[in-house]
Amino acid sequence: MRIIVVSLYCLISILGYSQKYGNAWIVGYSNDSTFIPKIGKTVLNFSTGKLEFEYTFGQRKPDLGFTNASLATIDGKLKYFTDGYNIYSGDQNVISNGDSINFGPIWVDYDVGGYPTEYNHVFLPMPGKESTETILLHFNLDYYDPPLTERFTITPNFKMSKIRWDTVTGRDAVLFKDSIILKGDFIQKHMACTRHANGRDWWIIIEDYLTNNHRMFLLDPTGIHLKSIQKIGIPADSSDWTGNSLFTPNGMQYIKYLRGYQIKIFDFDRCYGELSNPQVIINDKTSTSSVN
Repeated sequence: MRIIVVSLYCLISILGYSQKYGNAWIVGYSNDSTFIPKIGKTVLNFSTGKLEFEYTFGQRKPDLGFTNASLATIDGKLKYFTDGYNIYSGDQNVISNGDSINFGPIWVDYDVGGYPTEYNHVFLPMPGKESTETILLHFNLDYYDPPLTERFTITPNFKMSKIRWDTVTGRDAVLFKDSIILKGDFIQKHMACTRHANGRDWWIIIEDYLTNNHRMFLLDPTGIHLKSIQKIGIPADSSDWTGNSLFTPNGMQYIKYLRGYQIKIFDFDRCYGELSNPQVIINDKTSTSSVN
């Protein structure tokens, strides 16, 4: 009986959940950059069901050529975004204490043009405090020592930064930044998240380098927790700078790409945070670098 109740609860939660946190994106470069033409940045908004554009000009920073993550308000307006260097509000100003995330040698060396990684910075509303607190989950890069032909950088830290909206002052502030959740050696472009079946919490999957270890984290009102490590599917190859990972919109499938094994698809249990039924899609006649 308990299994039946849980299954029905999961189904109801899946059908009832609909949010717009991913409905505002920002793309482009600074208006005074060396890139030609100097077109500024564009906010893409999907909240009305059709694509709408808002063009902005004159901003010096940020450049969003590489790292780019954003969060929309519940009504679909741009709320926060990051270029891997700073955390910005929707008006493109750095939030209080939101400067210099991921600071290190690569941060310094790549300060012009963008933090050199993709698909591994994610904003999530804090469960139970969605209107006032937001979490940024992110990887930082460091140089691989000694450098190898196929691997120039390493992804050593899974991190978290927290933003809070002060209802009294009406301003955002970063409460803490670069808090290390876990040290390791991770696939730099594989970080994916989806709602728990309860409609409140979040599942996050990251992967260990050169393995088939999938680390399942749960973000709930008490914080972020490593729930399990699941070995499943073909181990990753050394080309961790290729590809990315993501969930389908309903969260019931997990999809990822690396050059070594091409596209892999798993079923995902949003109640228990488990992968199953791995499948590989290989097409020798095509070449790709990501899934979307």
